[in-house]
Amino acid sequence: MRDRYLAFIPDRGSDMGLWRARLAGLSRDEGWTITDRSWIIAATARAPVAVTGDAPGLIIGQIIRRGDRAPAVELTSRDRDGAATLGDRLADHYWGPHIAFYRDEREVLVQRAPMGDLACYYLRSGTGTLVASDPLLLRDIGGQALRPDWEALARHLIARNISRPGTCLKSLDELVPGTRLTCGPGMNVASFWSPWEHIEPDMPRGDRDAIAARLRQTICDTVAAETATSQKSVLLLSGGLDSSILAASLRQAGRDIVALNMVTRAAGGDERAHARLVADHCDLLLTEVERDPAAVDITTSHCAELPYPLERSFRQSTLAAANALAKQTGADVILDGGGGDNIFCSLQSAAPLADLLRRRGPGRDALRLTRDIATIAQASQSAVVRQGLCRLFRRSPAYRPLTDVTMLTPLARALEGAARRHPWLVPPPGALSGKAGHIGLVVGAMSQVQSPCATTGISSRSILMAQPIVEACLAIPTWLWFDRGRNRAMGRHAFAPLLPAAAAWRQTKGAMDSFVVEIFEANRPLLRTMLAEGSLAREGIIDREAVLAAIDAPGPVRGLAYARVLEFADVEAWVASWP
Repeated sequence: MRDRYLAFIPDRGSDMGLWRARLAGLSRDEGWTITDRSWIIAATARAPVAVTGDAPGLIIGQIIRRGDRAPAVELTSRDRDGAATLGDRLADHYWGPHIAFYRDEREVLVQRAPMGDLACYYLRSGTGTLVASDPLLLRDIGGQALRPDWEALARHLIARNISRPGTCLKSLDELVPGTRLTCGPGMNVASFWSPWEHIEPDMPRGDRDAIAARLRQTICDTVAAETATSQKSVLLLSGGLDSSILAASLRQAGRDIVALNMVTRAAGGDERAHARLVADHCDLLLTEVERDPAAVDITTSHCAELPYPLERSFRQSTLAAANALAKQTGADVILDGGGGDNIFCSLQSAAPLADLLRRRGPGRDALRLTRDIATIAQASQSAVVRQGLCRLFRRSPAYRPLTDVTMLTPLARALEGAARRHPWLVPPPGALSGKAGHIGLVVGAMSQVQSPCATTGISSRSILMAQPIVEACLAIPTWLWFDRGRNRAMGRHAFAPLLPAAAAWRQTKGAMDSFVVEIFEANRPLLRTMLAEGSLAREGIIDREAVLAAIDAPGPVRGLAYARVLEFADVEAWVASWP
């Protein structure tokens, strides 16, 4: 059962009679658990984690003690430091997808676990604060009207991979991972976790093997803990490095899994040979399904229940095949290697060379790294050195996230600066350029740290983005992520003992671009109608004429305009789900 919840936290002296009546109805009709205390009333789809001891608290979701390979069933008084609040204790010693509600002196706080994929949305409602796992509960039970926020949607289209506290629905905010909310009329949000706190400035020479071994153990332990309560899993096995690492970790944990590989009609997206190699090595049953553009409905948003249009229409065929396989085999969760490129520091720049030069100066390690980066970037070594020195002496270490203002109106383009902002992208004094880039990649993957759907289908999770794995990767110097002309090298070294060499050190990577082109070609007339007459054009966000020119361009599809047009259609479909 999903960890859905709705909680009302009253202001001091406020009456909770209305909310007791509403949540009692939810409990009676759908069998939810009601927690009713003087400072909170909450309905949860699963019973909360038990909290014993003097300090009052409520934990929804899963808590996993660091080093354990299964969730804890309760947080006892013995687990607590005498002076620590519930929030501090969880932050210091536990991780996992959970939300904690607790009292600190006279205030009520809500805390979301770092990298936790249990969502947390909140808004003010009359004489208190409403907090919920999904907007549908706030609308249907909380009685809150929710409408699209057009400026937020424009920022999303400019930088869709930068998560923000504000959602794409008016008046609805998200408590992002690693932050806590102080409830009341003057609501305040503060961060208690930052990736910058987990950066190791350097590591002793010659420790690559030891670092790789620790990383492998962390990933295996974390994957075991994340999947401890699942009966069977469907693994999306692309045949690439990240899903292969996940396959090896699941096998090490002894989990019951079936693998799914999605195949494009074009050779560039046919990864069956690579997926079969890993499946055979890990003794997995592999199902292969051809991607069918006819299975994609561009007018339907598969994230209609989320407050932002994160899901792409081209994933519909994958989700349909995964859900069908889960139903057939009795699996209760879909797993993928999403975010692996990001946490394994797949930087496309000379910033890691700048880091190495700053920490250790020139030498053989710098020459080796220069060769590796040049091979990956298909650039000359002299160009890599020039860029590395520029990063070292001239440029700010701050990471510059990619943005896209293609086919947007001048009004929307003016929001580009705001769309780039994220607190983790502001480096502290003395920060290294490459490590700022690594954290920038983590920021870009934060959309993976979210439950894709609240009420339909089975749970889908990108568990490589779990907190212990992210922290372990951030602690590794950026220059160690490059070796043998490959990126993500520490992940390769870590899992080379558990994977075929051809999988661990694979250089090429498949792409599904041809499938996206097929969707575009099959839907040109519908795209024209959706976008010419849709909300994005009407609200002055997209340049209608430029979009129609891209749709109507004669001849074979060229460039990347087709992908941008489909992105607009994804947003349009999402908007239609919030009338």
